[in-house]
Amino acid sequence: MQHAELRKHLLRVLSYDPATGIFRWKVRVNLHTVIGTEAGTISADGRRWISIKRKMMLASRLAWLMAYGSLPKIIDHKNRNTLDNRLSNLRPATASGNSQNRGMGKNNTSGIKGVCWHKTTSKWLAFIRTNGKQRHLGLFDTKEQAGAAYAQAAKNLHGEFASYGHH
Repeated sequence: MQHAELRKHLLRVLSYDPATGIFRWKVRVNLHTVIGTEAGTISADGRRWISIKRKMMLASRLAWLMAYGSLPKIIDHKNRNTLDNRLSNLRPATASGNSQNRGMGKNNTSGIKGVCWHKTTSKWLAFIRTNGKQRHLGLFDTKEQAGAAYAQAAKNLHGEFASYGHH
């Protein structure tokens, strides 16, 4: 189905509120559809999927298509909440940009993204990933100094997709 054709179908069967990010059924598309109820289901990985013509599609992609008539390969959630499909929270992204907008790893013990304790030197190590490679940013006396080095590097290297942590 072409994007224009799909968009036309979406506008007929769904209402989308860009301010809340909520989709509601406008018509019954199958026996289980209740007009006015929120469309879609939430998957185990925390994303909303909506069945359109027997094909499961991400709500974030449908929001973009309904609003702008185009369908980028990747849609990034600025605040990293994949259930927040407000139009102001969505942006087209490259795979690299999307991966840069991630929180801290689950095994982070410093509480600051891109910072870990370097036992050998008894200092805080700052590092950043870019283009698939880890870059060493330096050793610091405090984790706050290391965090500042990471934040500056993230801003310079990742631009609008820079993420400063938080799980």
